[in-house]
Amino acid sequence: MITVICMMLLLWSVVSYLELQRSMRWWFERRTAHLEAQSERLHNGVMQELFVLRRELEATLHQGHLLPSHSNPASSIQLQAIEKIHHQLEQISDELSPPYIADSLPLAVQAYGQEWQHNHPETVLELELPKIWEQQATPQDQILLMGLDELLQMVMPGSQTTLPCRVRLTTQDQPANNGAAPTSWGELSVEVTYPNAVLISSVLRTRELRYLRRVVRGLTHGRLLNERRGLTVTWYFRWVLRSTPSLTVGLD
Repeated sequence: MITVICMMLLLWSVVSYLELQRSMRWWFERRTAHLEAQSERLHNGVMQELFVLRRELEATLHQGHLLPSHSNPASSIQLQAIEKIHHQLEQISDELSPPYIADSLPLAVQAYGQEWQHNHPETVLELELPKIWEQQATPQDQILLMGLDELLQMVMPGSQTTLPCRVRLTTQDQPANNGAAPTSWGELSVEVTYPNAVLISSVLRTRELRYLRRVVRGLTHGRLLNERRGLTVTWYFRWVLRSTPSLTVGLD
């Protein structure tokens, strides 16, 4: 009797866990779709109107150069203000829906890495990205990109110390075993070299790392692992690829 009860409790726990995973993925996909819609609305609405206004001011300034009597110094100031607002709106749009996320994970990681390097000049960020990639569903790609962003914020301390960091995206094939079909894995790794062991210990004890591991496992059925060699620590996002290869062209 006790054995039956234990088995029922175990089965209930497994079913509850699977239901929780499905609920989390449903919620994330809904929120992602909402953010993408808001980003598109921003692009096609306010940013387009600013673009038209900027063109009109540029035409006015050009006319002022040709006809000094029509020159208006205030137009130059307004044009600078519009360009600044347009750039800020573009950054907000990218936060809502990262560039290239619907097209290719390597392109999205490359665009993200360039923005990270621009915002964190104290780091030396090196990207190793493939030209051929298993095209993934957008929700999973977005989870991985968000995970990469959270991980970098955790493992790259906010200091002026130059920290070499390498982000690498690859695939691995697992051969068929016992009649099972072969499996392809995606791997997104982050390798950081620290100046001392004390800093490494502090990073590895970060509570948020445990939370991030659970999120990756729950939303992608993947894993977040790490290994240490001397003063270098490497973190690995690993997940199953489920689609066919497609040609990916890198950014210039």
